[in-house]
Amino acid sequence: LYMQHQRPVEAIESMKALIEIKPDSLLYCDRLTAVLTGLGQLGTAIFHYQQFLQRQPGNANAYFNLALLYKKGKRYREAQNAYEKAIALGIDGLEEVFSNMGVLYSEMRQSEKAREMYERALQIAPDYIPALFNLASLTEEAGRRKEANELYERILLLNPRHWESLARL
Repeated sequence: LYMQHQRPVEAIESMKALIEIKPDSLLYCDRLTAVLTGLGQLGTAIFHYQQFLQRQPGNANAYFNLALLYKKGKRYREAQNAYEKAIALGIDGLEEVFSNMGVLYSEMRQSEKAREMYERALQIAPDYIPALFNLASLTEEAGRRKEANELYERILLLNPRHWESLARL
């Protein structure tokens, strides 16, 4: 409600109060960090996830969310470590984690590691469009246009309204 009325300070204070009442609530931590991130307070958002993980060190989803924040802050090694911790803790949706790690490696200019992550994602879920699209883009950047086009066409068979693939073709 505070955010709808453009009162972010009150929203933050309310979320902090809820976290004091239920410190182990990932939902409250996630909402607080979303507000903080939206206000450009990425460091503070990361701090709150770190605090949450001190209380809940076995929460794979929290590590995944922390990895996203680290990546946003271009703290790539920390993001990589957080993703790996999420995997080690048995997070669901491994294809998304591996695809995100592929993006991370792409941003770190490690294209072979990126390709490996996209392929791992696709071993788990062969029709996972984000991994297919990222792999196609990586392949296109490497100058292998025919192979990239085949991947874009595969995506369009799965989702004919995937406009990014259509545009790339």
